[in-house]
Amino acid sequence: MIVWNLRTERKQFMLWQESNECQECKQPFFWNVQRLWQEKNVVFKRQHHCRRCGRAVCGECSPNVSILPCYGFEYPVRVCKPCYQEIPEDELRSSTQTHNILIEPTCVNLDISKKLMAVGASDNVIRLYDIAACL
Repeated sequence: MIVWNLRTERKQFMLWQESNECQECKQPFFWNVQRLWQEKNVVFKRQHHCRRCGRAVCGECSPNVSILPCYGFEYPVRVCKPCYQEIPEDELRSSTQTHNILIEPTCVNLDISKKLMAVGASDNVIRLYDIAACL
């Protein structure tokens, strides 16, 4: 079970940039046939987007993945080399808490005033979770 802290301030996600070439190494993407032909280039580069800066980059220029909770990415996503090297600690701080629940919840009760969450499960056990850090 994952609990998100919805009060976490999020940064505005960068819009994905359009480009016919990698904005890092300047190599053409596979649909840029004219440039591939001019350069006699037979290496086909796929376009990806850095989830931090939005630049159009090839796979070689974006080999890294990172979580970016401040942009809403709590799971590892593609980032370009420059962004990966300059991600500050505050952008890596997760806004979630993960709880390992190997049972099938049958009911959930949230009491915000007591900062507790009760989860009833198919094994007839009620589990209490302290959610104070999420509020």
